[in-house]
Order: sequence, then C-alpha cells, then structure tokens
Amino acid sequence: MMATVLVRWCEAQKGRVAMAGLAMVLFIALFAFGGEYFGWSDAGGKVQLALFCCFVFGIICGMKVKG
Repeated sequence: MMATVLVRWCEAQKGRVAMAGLAMVLFIALFAFGGEYFGWSDAGGKVQLALFCCFVFGIICGMKVKG
C-alpha cells in the first residue's frame, strides 16, 4: 500500500523532488531499521553515523553540482 502511494507521488512530481523524497525515505528506513534488516551490530552507533554522514555529504555534493 505505502509503496503504491510512493510510486504515484513520484510519478506526479516528475523530477528532482521525487528523487529527494525517495532518498529521504530510504535513508530513514536504513537509519531506523537497517540493523535489524541487514543484521549488523551497532553498539557504538558508528554505522548510523556513517549513514548520516553519507546522506549529508550527498546533499552537499548535489547542491554543488546544481550550481
């Protein structure tokens, strides 16, 4: 159900807003449930910190490319 809603929203946006939304949803899902899904142990929070840094650096690089 949620995937259908997400796909319809992406089709309606047609462009970079859809990609930004999809990236945000994937980041939140990995950040919140990645440990259970992939089975990594993250006692110190280093995997979550790495995910957060990658997301922030991706935003910065995307803004630089846009000009």
